[in-house]
Amino acid sequence: HFGTELLTHIFPDVLRLSLRYLVYTEAAVAIICLLGLMWGDAGVVHRSVESCFPLPEQVLDVLNEGKDFSILKENIVSDEGSFCIRCLVWRRHDKLQESGSRVRSDGFHHCSICQRCVRHFDHHCGVFGRCIAGRGLRGNMGYFIIIITTGFLGGITLFTTWAMVLHEVAKGRNETIP
Repeated sequence: HFGTELLTHIFPDVLRLSLRYLVYTEAAVAIICLLGLMWGDAGVVHRSVESCFPLPEQVLDVLNEGKDFSILKENIVSDEGSFCIRCLVWRRHDKLQESGSRVRSDGFHHCSICQRCVRHFDHHCGVFGRCIAGRGLRGNMGYFIIIITTGFLGGITLFTTWAMVLHEVAKGRNETIP
C-alpha cells in the first residue's frame, strides 16, 4: 500500500503515461508475433523432387500392386533418413558429422492434424491452427514463446492499472485515468 501511494503521489502522470505506452508496446509485439506465427515457417518438409524421390522399394511395391497404404505400418528408415509413409516425403538426415556418420533424422514428426512432416515438432496449436515447431527461438517457436509471455505481461499491466484506478477511487478523486 505504501509503494502504490508513493508512486501515485510522486509520479502520477509519468506512471500513467508509462502504462499507456507499455500497453501499446505489448500490443505491437503481440501483433508482430502473431504475424510471424501465422506466416513463419514451422519447418514443414515441402514436397519436391528432392524430398519425394527415390521412392523406397516397399512403397513402389504397394503402388505397383495397387494395394492400400495402410499395410505399411511404420516409416521406412534407411541410411538417407526416414521416409514418411503418410505424406510420402523423405525426412533426410541433417548433416554429416566429422567422423562421416550421419546425424539421425529423429527431429521430425508427422502432424496428424496438418498431415505434414515438421522438423522439431512441439505441438499443433488449436488456437492458431498451426504446428508449433523449432528449437529455442528457431522456427515459429520463438514467436509462440514471445506471444505467450506478452500475454502474461499484459495481465500484469492490467492488474497494475486496476490497482491504480482502485487506489484513486479509494482516495475519492474524481479525475479519470487517460
